[in-house]
Amino acid sequence: MCDFSVQLSVNEIFKTSTDYIQFSIELSKMNKFPYITEIAIKILAMFGSTWNCESTFSAMTTIECKNRSHLKDNTLENLIQISRTSYEPQYTELMKNRTSHSSH
Repeated sequence: MCDFSVQLSVNEIFKTSTDYIQFSIELSKMNKFPYITEIAIKILAMFGSTWNCESTFSAMTTIECKNRSHLKDNTLENLIQISRTSYEPQYTELMKNRTSHSSH
């Protein structure tokens, strides 16, 4: 472990890395500390997967409240996918070619 903290190149990689994931990737390219790199990647992957699971479960509980407790699985799955996406529809672009119909 002493060797790890003394390495100047590791210190430089840490200072120039934007986050721990990038630091782990750069460290793995050096092939000098395989065990530390392996542990770091496993720990970082664990938090990422936990966050995704918790966030999806939170979206599901928000969608499926007591007033909407009888949703079919397919409908609930579609609503969760829509709520978790970062896609922003271009409403004005979508409505440009639409024509309105008057009611009878």
